[in-house]
Amino acid sequence: MIRMFLIVVALGVLLLAGGVVYLGMFPPNPPQHAVEKTLPIDKVQTQMQGQTQTQGQTQTQTQGQTH
Repeated sequence: MIRMFLIVVALGVLLLAGGVVYLGMFPPNPPQHAVEKTLPIDKVQTQMQGQTQTQGQTQTQTQGQTH
């Protein structure tokens, strides 16, 4: 009876080791998902205001150079 139990345990350990080796040799491919990043509206408004101010300064500088 004990011999049969040890044989079953040994077979289970061998199957487990075989599964680990198989996964090591042929790992599953990870699923690919599209990444979306959303910004809070206050950050978008702050960035837009900063760009508008920078563009206004650039236009003022170029107008000063052309006259």
